[in-house]
Amino acid sequence: GYLSMMLSEYLPRDGGTSGSTVQKFVLVDKAWPMCHAELRPHHINWDHVYGNRSSSSSSSSNAPSGMSNNTYFTTWPIPLHTSKQDIKQPATIRQLQKRFGASDNNNNGPVLILGVHLCGALSIQAIKLFQNIPNAKMIVLKPCCLPPMVYANRQENFEVGKYLIPTADVCSNGRFHGKTWKGPPRWHMETKFNRWCSHLFEALKQTQGDDNGVVVPPRCRQEKIPVQTRGGFQNIFLYAERTPFSASLWGDDNRGNLKMDRGLLGAGYEYYGMNARKDG
Repeated sequence: GYLSMMLSEYLPRDGGTSGSTVQKFVLVDKAWPMCHAELRPHHINWDHVYGNRSSSSSSSSNAPSGMSNNTYFTTWPIPLHTSKQDIKQPATIRQLQKRFGASDNNNNGPVLILGVHLCGALSIQAIKLFQNIPNAKMIVLKPCCLPPMVYANRQENFEVGKYLIPTADVCSNGRFHGKTWKGPPRWHMETKFNRWCSHLFEALKQTQGDDNGVVVPPRCRQEKIPVQTRGGFQNIFLYAERTPFSASLWGDDNRGNLKMDRGLLGAGYEYYGMNARKDG
């Protein structure tokens, strides 16, 4: 939830110069408590969202139904909501598709999927969410650790739409136990991590059909940003956007071509779109 907390404070509530607004952030994790349930030691602590403030704090009318106005929920400029979901379950994908894709509810606006430091196969599920929720306008994905070897040992492949990711190419032993790494030297896995990101990028290129059945490929980009510099190598970010494409994000010129500013994007990047592509 750190990214959502920062964006809640940073984004303009009135839409700024674009005129668009963010209605809310939904923080999805299977470790959240159930709604109105008692917080247990194995749960993620949600005091920063629903915890009580001091009695001297000013009141607000922004609290959801059944919740006191004297909670931190009312202090976030853009509301934060928690959702206990295990997105590795196929039923969860269908449930979220219904929740954010139905035209008869209040959640049918454009959805932006943010997946930062997603471990293992969670990156696959985030891409499936993007592909299966029609209102998902864009996805920003930063993969983290590799999928465990159990998938390769079972000789399974990851299926994302029509794209297959061979688990033998991307799975690896090793995981963190608390703050201690148990497994092979982490730098040994950099090549396999880059291969994992390349497969995820190919999966993101899956096409979509519009209301008329016309197949429209999403515009995609992968970018290497060196945020980890002390032994870490998980520095690849993946982006994909559905039509209509945002000129402010992709730097379109008047003819619809991409203007690629290498100085702006960094040393390594790749575009995939309808009119342009560059490998770097």
